[in-house]
Amino acid sequence: MKIPTLISIDFKRALRDSGTIFVLGIPLLMFIIFGTTTSYAEFPFGNGNVAMMTMINMALYGATSVTVALASNAAVERMQGWGRQIALTPLRDSQYVLVKVVVAGLFALLPMLAIYLTGFVTTSEAPARVWALSFVLILAGALVMALYGLFFGLALKSDSGTTIATGTLVVLSFLGNLFVPLSGTMLTISKFTPLYGFGVIARWPLAEGANVGMDGNAVQESLQLAVANFAVWALVLAAASLWAFKRSRSR
Repeated sequence: MKIPTLISIDFKRALRDSGTIFVLGIPLLMFIIFGTTTSYAEFPFGNGNVAMMTMINMALYGATSVTVALASNAAVERMQGWGRQIALTPLRDSQYVLVKVVVAGLFALLPMLAIYLTGFVTTSEAPARVWALSFVLILAGALVMALYGLFFGLALKSDSGTTIATGTLVVLSFLGNLFVPLSGTMLTISKFTPLYGFGVIARWPLAEGANVGMDGNAVQESLQLAVANFAVWALVLAAASLWAFKRSRSR
């Protein structure tokens, strides 16, 4: 069976999953509520406005939720019935991974396109380069963060892995400064969490490190710290996933 055919089959199979549709819809609903209806949505911010920042944050959350859920599901199915069926085919591990990465990328595009289109026709404003750069950065980062879901899927070997991965991602999104602006001790804690660096990097074309804390005071975030945070967490999650994979193979 050819790779494009497998990608099509896997994409359609994931699209039929009601849980996947739920993950796709929630970020869009959150953006509509917090990014288009608030009184401050059109206030100037950085190279655009507040609605643009909210749009980027919700697109990041949506794309990451999708890749985390799909990666966790892929890890579970690889060790269960579907994985055994695949093992009987000539499909190599590298090809299997390629199929899953492409499908995850395609699915990540769905909430991103929905949110960006909604922002475009409503209140989000910024130069074209901000739209393009933030979009690419979110998609690339979301594929890396799929390692978070992969770890839970490999470690728990059941659907509970996906539930825990997507559930804890909500908490990490709050701590990562995506839902509400943090300040003080909460902002300090935020800088050690997995989504903090990703968020700063995705917002950089718009904000260039500028932000506003929960107390209303201006906050300047470091790009170097954000890149370091993202890189360290990518390595940690990759190492944890590799450990979980070897552990699953040894049993």
